[in-house]
Amino acid sequence: MCRLLELSPALAAEATRAAAEFPLLVSRQYVARIRPGDADDPLLRQIIPRAAETATVPGFQPDPLDEAGAAVAPGLLSKYRGRSLIVTTPACSVHCRYCFRRHFPWRGLRLQREFPSPL
Repeated sequence: MCRLLELSPALAAEATRAAAEFPLLVSRQYVARIRPGDADDPLLRQIIPRAAETATVPGFQPDPLDEAGAAVAPGLLSKYRGRSLIVTTPACSVHCRYCFRRHFPWRGLRLQREFPSPL
């Protein structure tokens, strides 16, 4: 991607190291909207892994919203009375670098249909 966008090989090396824990995932359509040669393009900054992501920060926790404590069933979070979040798929088309669900246990999530398919 860095070659395609004419970005520094140093940025590519940094991104490769930083993506070890939370990989780069982005569609070609998204990449096509990034300005070539501009390492500060806001769209690029949203998706490019950077070394700062791997820094240990006092007070940081992997689950800042305590969603693990709000899980009532696989794919169902209920943190507030009368409100629920249904996670319908264990996949995103883009891995945003600011994602606060990057540590969500996606691999263990197996969603089942409540209703049979009409097809």
